[in-house]
Order: sequence, then C-alpha cells, then structure tokens
Amino acid sequence: MTRLSVLPALFFLVAASACAAGAPPAAPPALHNRIEVSDQPVRDGAVVIAEVNANQAGFVVVHAAAEGGGPAVPQSIGHAYVPEGTTQSVRVPLSESVAPGARLFAMLHADTDGDRAYAFGPGSTDVDTPVKEGGAVVVVPFAVTDPYPVTPHATAITLLDPSIRYAPRDGTVRVYGAGGPQNAFQEAADLFEAETGTPVEITFGPESSWSADAQRDADVLWGTAEQAMTAFLQTYTEFPSEAVEPLYLREAVIAVQPGNPKDIQGFDDLLRDGVSIVVVEGAGIYNTSGTGVWEDVAARLGSLGDVRRFRENIVAYAQGSGAGFQAFKDGADAWITWSYWPIDHPGEADLVRFEDDRVIWRDVSVVVSPEADSAAAAYVEFLKTPRAVAIFERHGMTR
Repeated sequence: MTRLSVLPALFFLVAASACAAGAPPAAPPALHNRIEVSDQPVRDGAVVIAEVNANQAGFVVVHAAAEGGGPAVPQSIGHAYVPEGTTQSVRVPLSESVAPGARLFAMLHADTDGDRAYAFGPGSTDVDTPVKEGGAVVVVPFAVTDPYPVTPHATAITLLDPSIRYAPRDGTVRVYGAGGPQNAFQEAADLFEAETGTPVEITFGPESSWSADAQRDADVLWGTAEQAMTAFLQTYTEFPSEAVEPLYLREAVIAVQPGNPKDIQGFDDLLRDGVSIVVVEGAGIYNTSGTGVWEDVAARLGSLGDVRRFRENIVAYAQGSGAGFQAFKDGADAWITWSYWPIDHPGEADLVRFEDDRVIWRDVSVVVSPEADSAAAAYVEFLKTPRAVAIFERHGMTR
C-alpha cells in the first residue's frame, strides 16, 4: 500500500500559481488530507483508490506520468468525486487505455466552486485545484500491473508420476477431461447410468487438478482438440493413440457481454478501436484446446493486416478456457472460445458466430483404455446414439 508522497513543488507550478495570495490562514484541519493506493491492474476501464481522507469535498484525480517522471498536470485521465471525510474503495474510471507497467498518480483536488463537477485542466487552472498538506500536494504514485500474468503450469513431464499404480477396474466408469464439454458428458452419463445401472463419474477441469487420479483409475479420457489429446497421451501412457476416436465437432465463436453492448456482429467488429479481446493460449507450457485458435481465425483470409489489428486489441492471453472465461467476465468486450461456453452460461455471455469464411472447428475426441472397466466401451458407444447426439447438439456440438 502506497501512502502520501511529497513531491517537489516545481511539479505543481501551475497549481501553486492558482492559489490566492494573502488569504487568511485556515484553521488547522481536524482530518489530514491523505490518499492510499496500491499497484493494480486496470479492470473494467477503471482503477480503485483504497482510501481517501479529505478535509473538504473534492476529487481524487488520476494523472499520467510526464516525461520527467512526475505527474502530467494540468491534464488528467480520470477523476471521481469524494465527500469530506474518509472514503474507501473509490473507483476512478479512466478516459484512455493504460498498458501494464505504466506509472500513474492519484492526486487530491478540492471542489473549489462546490458544484461537484471537476473542471481543473488545460486553460482552467484556477478552479478545483490540487490540495496541499504540510506545504506539499497530496499525490501518490502507483503502477499499473498485468491483470492476467502468465504463470508457469505443470507440463506432461511434471504431471507424470511413475510411482502411481494404474488400476482402473473398480466397477465405475471414470471419465476425465478438460473443462467445457463436461455438461454434455454428464447428461449422457446420467442417462446411461439410469438405463444400465453402471455408475459413471465425470471429472473435469485443469489437467493438474485431476491428473494423479486419472493416472490411477481413468477408463476414458476426452480431449478438446487433437493437439490436446496428443498431449494427454504423453502422460496417460496406458491409452494408445490408435484408440483415439473423434466424436464431435464444435466451432470457435465470439463470446460477448450480455446484451452485446459493443454491437459485435462478426470478425471485422473485433478490429475496431477500443474493442478488448481475450484469447486462450497454452504458451508452450499449458495444454489447452484454445492454443492458436485466434491466429487461425485472424489469418484465415491470408491478411497480415488482420492479424496485426486483431493482436493490437488482445488484452489477455489466458492459459485455459476457465481462465479465459474469468478474464472475459472481468470486463473484456469479447472472448474467442468454443460454442459451448456461451451456450452453457446464459446471462454471463452471449454468442456471436464468425462468418463462414472465418470459422474454425476443432473436435472433441475420446479414448478408452484397453484395461478399462468393461462398461467403458459401452458408455462411449452410447455417446454416438441419437439420444446422446441430441444432448451434445444442445451444448453446441455436432457430428
């Protein structure tokens, strides 16, 4: 947490010149003017000031950094009104995008004309002027951090545990896979279990959360792309590559915020200025079906300009679809994902389809272990029946 910082008065020459000379001294304030703020990412186009103490109503104002390192005044990039007293968690919307690593300054200004409308700026430096405490302007620097830092994830080499004994035949068909299509697999499992009496247990999520269990008892694995399934087979060595069966296809789509406030109707709208996009990337260290999908979509027509412009609007490279969904919910305008994510999360995302010449398809495949419970193959066969096909189609997949 950063507290009040005293900067040389020369940074505030404009503000100082605005103070009336010869004014009678004010009574000592009962409350010291103070700002507390931490380094943070920009979320939903705003920053949050942890606490503001003000002995008169005013504004907490965000200034960018000047070339010399101090705050750039009198211009500003955001402000929020604060009443007299102590105010916590003050959200300050920013008028321009700020990249991670940028240095900003939170400064306290007085509402000198009492109209609650911030007016200090170029050509208007005699109103709503900066507040001083002990002869120094109340200002605190802070840094903009990355909202979705890339962190190392376990690879197949670290997930594989040779000490685990593989013993799958326990009377339950145990199915493991990445998050996304699990709702369809579960609905089909419930129907299969009701008809046959054979219990089916569906486990899904980031591979690291279930890998040890799968090495111990997996009967069936599902993959959400061919490259993802191939990576699985490096860890779950009891599953042969020749047994992998592509089962369904689903398309890459654009997830947009509910109601589609940016009116995104297709690929070209993603290239507009001010549109923020989340993509999913394994970055060479994480097994995810989303790796490279955005690039396939953007480069589909052979235009390098499309790739460049699309890339400029990417605000997060999420490792895995779950992380991508969270990054999208944190305020991005669009997320390149698979059809079942917006379908299965109504109220949290709307679905916009790509144009036919842009759409990318990936398969959902399954593989049964040769040592699996005898009912495992029957469950996989059930997944191809008309009743199962109807289930998967409701979740955005097709045969």
